[in-house]
Amino acid sequence: MSAQNLQKFAAILQDTYARIDWHKLGSEYCFEGGENFFTDEAVEAIQDAGLHIASDMEAKLANFESPNSLYVGPGVAELVMMLFETLVLGRKVSAVTLPGVEPDEINRVWTGLSKEYKVTLPKFVTQPLLHSQETTCSHLWFASVVTDPDSFPALHDRLYKRQDTHHAIGGGNLTKETERAEKLVITALSWVHIPSLITTSQEELELFHQAIDGRGLRFTVPSQGRLSPIVGDSLFHCDLRWA
Repeated sequence: MSAQNLQKFAAILQDTYARIDWHKLGSEYCFEGGENFFTDEAVEAIQDAGLHIASDMEAKLANFESPNSLYVGPGVAELVMMLFETLVLGRKVSAVTLPGVEPDEINRVWTGLSKEYKVTLPKFVTQPLLHSQETTCSHLWFASVVTDPDSFPALHDRLYKRQDTHHAIGGGNLTKETERAEKLVITALSWVHIPSLITTSQEELELFHQAIDGRGLRFTVPSQGRLSPIVGDSLFHCDLRWA
């Protein structure tokens, strides 16, 4: 880690946060009163949480040869980590997510900053994640993806144990959503080189255990996680190796 890389990371991170239209994004996150969703304090908290998570990842990612990472379903909560991997650790970060205002806004900001700083920043690809024929990634970020209440309302309720409670979202089809989530996890794992680091939420761990079972792999989950930005899920950096 060089001082020059850290300075560039800090500068681009600061400019990223300054140029994002947080009011526009707030309206996407919250239907009513969304323009006030991302307060200055909330944005600062997102950044602080991201810096802690990036620090956690640094030592772990140094152990893997492949310099590639795949982020599935990222947004503003993952910006710090993606910039840290790209600018400080020198890794190539790919990001695949659903179309929407959020990825468009991030791409707008990072396209401009890429030109200004003469660096290559990640581009958010808004298309379905496809099965990969090559296992090139040593880090898979798959956090709070299949717990999304809009895309997986029934699975969201089950994974958060909110079924038949007043916190339940309601709606959806649990069988179909579970099948779709399982296929998505398997597709994401098709990108992963062994050994690798898998970052996922506590609620999604069971899907990874199911996908990995019987494949001659050892999936090690640390005893302690760290709260994710915005959603507040417990994140775990898991080690995936041959058994």
